[in-house]
Amino acid sequence: MNHHRLLVLPAVAALAFALTACGGLPFPLPGGATPSPAVPAVDPQAVDVQAAEDLMREALPVAPADFDVENSEGLGEQTFASDWSVVDHDARRVARVLRTSESPGWADYSRGPGYVFDVEIVLMESTDAAGAAYNEIASAVAQPYEYTSDDETLRTEYAPLPEPSGRWPFGTVEQATEQTWSTGERASGWIVYYLAGPFILTVRASAIPGNDSEGALAEYADSVVPGLAVAVDALPAKLADAQG
Repeated sequence: MNHHRLLVLPAVAALAFALTACGGLPFPLPGGATPSPAVPAVDPQAVDVQAAEDLMREALPVAPADFDVENSEGLGEQTFASDWSVVDHDARRVARVLRTSESPGWADYSRGPGYVFDVEIVLMESTDAAGAAYNEIASAVAQPYEYTSDDETLRTEYAPLPEPSGRWPFGTVEQATEQTWSTGERASGWIVYYLAGPFILTVRASAIPGNDSEGALAEYADSVVPGLAVAVDALPAKLADAQG
């Protein structure tokens, strides 16, 4: 299957569509959450980007040995885009890391359950900058929408989850996805956005039909999410220590 490379691209235009439709809405904290305790401030001029990326990369889950894993970093790829808000949230990023983990069955159905698990962490220039981006995302994903890729090879339908999965901490933004490729191939999954001080975690996961792929994805997510959330929560303090 060749569709898996498309999945790692951020759903930038999808967010653009949703937020344009929601234009002017207030942006309360997601889930009615109260502000978290103060975290150390980030001075973007003082941050050692390499050191920050190293800390962020340490927080990423380690996939099983037989998975296909790709890592990337840097600000060359968009996370949020700039056409769905008066604020260019991408311009307020300081560092970014991404890890894509694919089970053997994602590329070859005969090799068992097929699913992909994308984890992206971005460091924003401040806690306020992270909160502004996060709240706009929370408002966007509250309504269903769909997006077709520019090359018209992939249509993705997005919808809010009927209720929280229970897998993530309170206040996490979650939405469901259904994907259809022009070849007829399909996959279903979810996207999660999680805020920790100046850091935003995005997890995109999807599984193909059959082979108990959805069950295998759920089991994998259950095994890595608790540690991932703890690791991301620890990043603000670790970054402060690294800055001295």
